Amino acid sequence: MRKLSLIGLIVACGHFVFAQQIIFNRIQYKLDKTISTFTSITQDHLGYIWLTASSGGLYRYDGTEFVNYEHNDTNANSLVSDRAECLWVDSLNVLWVGTFGAGLDRFDPVTNSFRHFRHDPKNKSS
Repeated sequence: MRKLSLIGLIVACGHFVFAQQIIFNRIQYKLDKTISTFTSITQDHLGYIWLTASSGGLYRYDGTEFVNYEHNDTNANSLVSDRAECLWVDSLNVLWVGTFGAGLDRFDPVTNSFRHFRHDPKNKSS
């Protein structure tokens, strides 16, 4: 009897469960270079979508266009490595970028620059 009641309830309320439709809009945007794999995605408090690429650095998407942040040998405040692997926006809305083998970067949106954090085996608090 309980199975029959449960089935009846699901059938009677089924149209409410399936009433929502998720709609995705495909973004047609040509990047300056070929990216084989995006490795991480997050959204900050301003609504920007951030993506890391296995060999293309960091990308910010504002709903219209992409901005690419890459390592630049002549700029010490650029992304530490183009092999960005993961992202995190902390409770203070700070964007952190984890790289493969090169450490952790903190993005400063005011200066559009990165501060680098690397582990030093000689310093236990690094």
